[in-house]
Amino acid sequence: MGAGDPHAPPDDRGPERRDAPKRRYAVVSQVAAHGHPISRLVALLGVSESGYYAYRKRPPSPRALRHAWLTQLILTIHHESGASYGYRRIHQVLHDRYGVSVSHGTVEHLMRQARIHGRTGRTAAPNP
Repeated sequence: MGAGDPHAPPDDRGPERRDAPKRRYAVVSQVAAHGHPISRLVALLGVSESGYYAYRKRPPSPRALRHAWLTQLILTIHHESGASYGYRRIHQVLHDRYGVSVSHGTVEHLMRQARIHGRTGRTAAPNP
C-alpha cells in the first residue's frame, strides 16, 4: 500500500494531499513577511510563483468564512461556560440556543484548531 494507493488509510496519503499547496503558500506568506525573497521560497517549497500570487488574490472560501464565524461563536460559548464545556455541550448549545446546524465533528475540529477544550471529570457533586 503506497501513497498513490486509493485504498490506503487516510494517514498514508503522503505529500500528494490536495491541500498541500495551500499550506505551502501560507508558509511562503509567513516567511516572506520576514523579508525573504518569494522567488526563492516558492522554489524551495516546490510551488509555482504564479500559483502563490493567485492564492494571495483569492478571497476566502465560503467554508473558511463559516468556520471563522463558528469559531468565534464557539469561543464565546466556551468563555461563557467558564471554559468548562467540551465539544458535545457546545454542539448542543449551538443547536438549541442559536439554531446552528453543524456536526459535532466540526465543532471538535474547530475547538482543536482554536486550542480550547472542556474540563474533564465531574464539575459538580452527583445528586444522592
